[in-house]
Amino acid sequence: MMRLSLTAPLLGALMILSAGCSMDFEPSLVEEGTILALRATQDEANDQQFELEALTVGVDALTWTACGAPWVGTENGLECVTPTWTLTPSESEQKATLDLGAVPIPDEYKDLLESVYVLVDGDGDEVVPAVLSVSLTAAPNNPELVGVLLDGVAPDEWAGTNETEIEVAPVWSSDEASEGTTTSFYTTAGAMDPWRITEDGITTLTLEGEETNLTLYVISRFLGEGATWTKVEVSL
Repeated sequence: MMRLSLTAPLLGALMILSAGCSMDFEPSLVEEGTILALRATQDEANDQQFELEALTVGVDALTWTACGAPWVGTENGLECVTPTWTLTPSESEQKATLDLGAVPIPDEYKDLLESVYVLVDGDGDEVVPAVLSVSLTAAPNNPELVGVLLDGVAPDEWAGTNETEIEVAPVWSSDEASEGTTTSFYTTAGAMDPWRITEDGITTLTLEGEETNLTLYVISRFLGEGATWTKVEVSL
């Protein structure tokens, strides 16, 4: 029986971070047209079916294309060396369904597959695609990130601030849930320091003093396995 786990090697993020090494790029500042993360969850009633979801910033329309081998970078972009098939997005287009029973690959080759690779792309040239590598040998393992605190309180109870710094802390389902996780923080304004932590910890959002509204994205991963995230709209 094939089961699914995932890694989310975001090609766009890698390219941006590489550029940042020489361009003084602030890695926590996210701009429109970005695919931040991908994840999969298994249908409890049908272990051959999975819901795929993307976390995006300013990307409304997505295309989901599955491949039986890793996507290869060429001068024409990313290409697949096996037959590909298009996944139908949901109404929001931030989700799609992967049905392993409908994979258009001959059965004799399915038995040789260890992973399926889903390319997620936007409808604009400025969007850098991301790839979700899905293992066929283990179930999804997504961290149990359940929320975030701003200055120690829940976002819906937070009264704003006149300060230039806000403490941001992930909230986990239990004391042990953060073990083995790597958590990244992104913001549409200001900067997070640190922008990435391992296991439990906090970070600080430093504002420039002119923001009135911003969005925070907190993404936790078991590297090579799964991802979970939370999104917070902040009014100052």
